[in-house]
Amino acid sequence: MSEGGINIILLKDMIDLFERFASFVWLTDKERVEIIDKVNAAIYITENVFGQRIDQSRLPERNEIVAKAWSEAGAAIRKYLPDEHIGIYLQNKSEAWQNPSKWSSDELEDMGLNINDIKSKILLITNKHRLKIKPFGFTY
Repeated sequence: MSEGGINIILLKDMIDLFERFASFVWLTDKERVEIIDKVNAAIYITENVFGQRIDQSRLPERNEIVAKAWSEAGAAIRKYLPDEHIGIYLQNKSEAWQNPSKWSSDELEDMGLNINDIKSKILLITNKHRLKIKPFGFTY
């Protein structure tokens, strides 16, 4: 192989390596804390609203407060981790609180939007050792 051919191969490998390195998504401590705080606030507010009703039905006058909390939680995730679908899911949860007649509990359950699922997913996406690599345009 000619010397020029080797240089082109090395150049392609270096470009590939650079693209892979540039696609790493790292959360700063401040970003991580913002996401966790917003989600925890939404969870707390939601549990507080449910806790006030024996039958665990929603309180229409509080729906807007809960909806806003979930919207802010989803927005924080989408701001720092735009490829994480849970940000959209939390904004859907906000929509469900704003318009409860349009969203059944089964729909929300199917989307993995119950509190325990959300807690688990947030722990995974805010893990300090989390690394997301997108070589060749794919997400792993």
